Amino acid sequence: MGPLQVAVGASVGYTFHRYNKRLNSERLGFNGDANSTLLGCGVALSGSFSRAQSDLEDLVDDPGSKVNIQNSITVGTNVLCGDSYGIRPGFGYSHSIRDNSSRLRSVSDIRSDTYSVQVGYSQPSFGLLSLYGRLYDGRYPNRPSLGPGLSADDGIKSYSGGLSYSRKVGSRLSASASVGYMKTDPNQKGVKGSSGITYSGDISFKGSDRLSGVLGFSRDAQQSNLIAVSYAIVTRYSLDLTYALNRAISLSGGASISRRHFKDSPDEVALARGVDKTTRFIGGVDFNAVRRIKLSLSASHERRDADVELFDYTSNRISLTAGLRF
Repeated sequence: MGPLQVAVGASVGYTFHRYNKRLNSERLGFNGDANSTLLGCGVALSGSFSRAQSDLEDLVDDPGSKVNIQNSITVGTNVLCGDSYGIRPGFGYSHSIRDNSSRLRSVSDIRSDTYSVQVGYSQPSFGLLSLYGRLYDGRYPNRPSLGPGLSADDGIKSYSGGLSYSRKVGSRLSASASVGYMKTDPNQKGVKGSSGITYSGDISFKGSDRLSGVLGFSRDAQQSNLIAVSYAIVTRYSLDLTYALNRAISLSGGASISRRHFKDSPDEVALARGVDKTTRFIGGVDFNAVRRIKLSLSASHERRDADVELFDYTSNRISLTAGLRF
């Protein structure tokens, strides 16, 4: 077994609301990664935990469920064999748990498992090109049966396969992207399945010694924390930029657009949601006060436009963060 590399991170915070003070809540986060080699394969283990009040985009207009602390846990492993030349097989697995404190919203607690396999070809001057397959199996364990012939086991199974590619070009550009075909089968009768293109990727670049950025994009089927929703097809695009004024101060800015096409569960009391689009802009300044301490001040504006006008909103946030590196 090769050398073991371990990295951990943690965050502690508190969110204040100007108008809805009952939504004030702590925000906790933890993540850890461990990497090593075994029998010629790279083995990576990961785990994360988060606890926070649900964001506006995951709430319905119901006084009984707006105050909702959400706990999320994810653990997983990825194995990639071979070296920088030749054939590289691999596989991955992750398990996720998401629980809600609101009794009404507990019907949207989630348990999910994700399985993936890949076979790729690698060469330093070319990068890594892989053929992949993925299965996502997600359940809502607390949803009751809604009638004769309807299972209490609400959830989805999503199958996808395609090509992925990653490459690093010098010190200024690195990219990873995948594109494939996806088929989603709901567990419940009466919920429409879907099929189509799935994709994801990140492109990191340095325009100069001062300017850098990351472009991200994705389209996938995802379970939802909204009541009486089986799943949603989520498409997202984002761009984040950083400009270093000097060694101590840097400016940051970004924008993102996400679109969710909802597939409702067969609940007669549910309000059909259709499609919503959320646009977000953010800007900030980072100050490296001393070698290990970093201070950040940021402001963001968010707007959601939904087919159901009741769910439209705008949100403005200001964040102050102090970070300590070991």
